[in-house]
Amino acid sequence: MITVIIPVYNSASFLDKCISSVLSQSYAGFELLLINDGSTDNSGEICDSYAQKDSRVRVIHKINGGVSSARNIGLDQAKGEWITFVDSDDWVHEDFLKKRDELAVAEDADVAYCDVELVYSNHNEYCRTAEIDPKEKTQVNSWIRSKSNYSPILLIKKELLDYHNLSFMTEVRLCEDLNLILKVILYAKKTVHAKE
Repeated sequence: MITVIIPVYNSASFLDKCISSVLSQSYAGFELLLINDGSTDNSGEICDSYAQKDSRVRVIHKINGGVSSARNIGLDQAKGEWITFVDSDDWVHEDFLKKRDELAVAEDADVAYCDVELVYSNHNEYCRTAEIDPKEKTQVNSWIRSKSNYSPILLIKKELLDYHNLSFMTEVRLCEDLNLILKVILYAKKTVHAKE
């Protein structure tokens, strides 16, 4: 099973599109954790409405502590063997989970990652993530400089996170994904690239 973690903070205007895209996945074996991080709009009510309609959805309401603390709550509560993240202003392709899960299992990998399309008000930008060998430092450096080095592109084996006690640093407010991503890549025995 895959646990999808979405940190939610004042996301009412785009939350329906985000959640609907996850619940429309072609892959059936997942749970969706919505971590309401002290929203002051009606994001919490939107989350609760989805939980009432769909048994795959669980909602956790918490005092505002930032995106890293919300993701860490999700990690603590996750029941899946695999973890992935989606930001509340993102939406995902219907095969988002299926493609990465199939590849990770087939290749016996600890991490599967995918490409991303960045959508701006005036244009879209497709970022193809270069394949990476975690033991090659030059490739890790290239990953750091890329535009797609953030947690929603990763599918991570929960055993890897638990064994190395990995979580998000709550004191970091900018590029908070990067610290965890680098540790995950460096600890992983094998990473695989799920190409579109």
